[in-house]
Amino acid sequence: MISRSRSRLDEKLGMLYYSTSSSPINGRIRTFTEDFIVEEILRDKTVVPVNVNSRISLPLCDVVKGNYVRAILIKKGYDTLSAIFYLSKKFKLPISAFSYLGLKDARALSSQLISIKIDYPISYYGERILLTNSKQSLLPVKAHELYGNKFTITIRSISLKSEDAVRRVQRIFSELSSFGGVLAYFGYQRFGTLNPITHKIGKAIVKRNIDLAVSYLINSNIGEKDPIKTGLRPRKNEVLDYERIVRRFFTKKSNALKAIKKVPLPIRRLFIHAYQSYLFNRILSERIKLGLPINRAVIGDLVGLPIFGSVSPQYVFHVDKNNLDKVNSLIKRNLISVVLPVPGYAIKKLPIGLAKEPIQGVLDDEGISFNDFLIDMLPNLRSPGTYRPVIFQVENFKIMSLLRNESSLSIKIQFSLRRGFYATMFLRELIKPFDPALLGF
Repeated sequence: MISRSRSRLDEKLGMLYYSTSSSPINGRIRTFTEDFIVEEILRDKTVVPVNVNSRISLPLCDVVKGNYVRAILIKKGYDTLSAIFYLSKKFKLPISAFSYLGLKDARALSSQLISIKIDYPISYYGERILLTNSKQSLLPVKAHELYGNKFTITIRSISLKSEDAVRRVQRIFSELSSFGGVLAYFGYQRFGTLNPITHKIGKAIVKRNIDLAVSYLINSNIGEKDPIKTGLRPRKNEVLDYERIVRRFFTKKSNALKAIKKVPLPIRRLFIHAYQSYLFNRILSERIKLGLPINRAVIGDLVGLPIFGSVSPQYVFHVDKNNLDKVNSLIKRNLISVVLPVPGYAIKKLPIGLAKEPIQGVLDDEGISFNDFLIDMLPNLRSPGTYRPVIFQVENFKIMSLLRNESSLSIKIQFSLRRGFYATMFLRELIKPFDPALLGF
C-alpha cells in the first residue's frame, strides 16, 4: 500500500511516496565501501565479478582481433567517469576512447565491462582501480549487452531483534510483491544527496539560462565530502573536477557558454538527464496524488514492456475500452506496465484524458515543453527522451546473513535489478530514511 515519504530530500527530488506502508528496519547503508557491492550482469546472465582472481569469457572477443579492447573495470570508492578519467591520463588516451554500459556510484565496490579504442590489450592494477581480463575485440561495448546489476548490500546499525528485523524485511518484500514492484523513481545518485543540484543545472541549460547554470556549478560544492567516513576519497587530480574547470575558465574569460563547454561532454549530458529524471519523478508522484493507479491501467494510459528502465516508443501503445481488460491481465502477470514519458524532444505519443493530467500539470508548473530539449546552442546536449515503467521488479532477493554485535544488528542481502533501475529505491523501502544523506544514500 502506497504511503507518504517521510524525507524532505525525497520531496525536493519529486519522490513523494513509498510503494509500501510497512514499518522499516531503519539502519544505515555504506558504512564501509564493501557494504555496497555492484556487479554487472550481461545479457547471457554472466556476472562481471568484483573478485580480481575470477576469470570470465568476455563477449565478442573470441573470433577476430580488432581495434578495440574489452576489459573488466573494478573500482573501490570511484565513480565510473572518474575512474575512466584516471585511466585516460595513465594511458594518455582521450576520454572518448572509453565506452561503458552503465554508470556506477563512487560509494561502492563495483565491477563493469568496458571497452577502449586501442588495438592491443592493456591492464592496470592500482590500489582502488583495476583493469583486468583485457582482450581484443572488433566492437565496442553497447547498452543492449547489459541485462542489469547484481547487488550485495550490508545494512548496519539496525536496533531490532534479529527475528523482528527479518520479519519486517519479509513483510515489506511481500507487500512489494502484492503491489507489483517498487515505484520506479530515479534514485538519489542522479541528483546528489548532500547538495542535490544537478537537475537544477540541467533545467538552467534547457531553459537557455547558461549564466545561471554556471552560477550553480561555481557555487555547488557537488564534490562535498560524504558524511559516511570511508577514507576513500580520490585526490583532486584523479577525478573530473568540473567545478574547478568552470570556475577557472569563467573567471578568466567571463563567457558562460564557453565555460560550460569546458565541462566534459558526459558530465554535461548528466545534467540534462538529471533534470529529465526529476521531471519523471514529479510526474509519477503527481499520478499517485491524483489517485490514478500504478499497478493497473486506465483508459487513455500508455503501456509498454517493462523489461528495462527505458522503453522504446515502438513498444508503447494506448489503452482503450477494447483492450483494457487484456492489458490489466498482462500487468497483473508483470508482462507489461503503465509507462510515463521521460520528457524529451522526440516524445510524441502521450496519454489521453485524465491519464495525461500528471504530465501536463508538471510541465506547466516547470514552464517547460518537450521541444525545450532541442538545445541549439549546445547541440550535443539535445535529448530525445524515452518512456519508463512506473514500477520495477526486484529479482532473486535473499537474506544472506545476519550479524549482531553488542549494540546493533547487520543484515546482508542480495538481489538483482534490470538495467535502468536503482537499488537505492528498493533500499529506501526497507529503511525509509528521514535523512538519506546521513544514512548512506
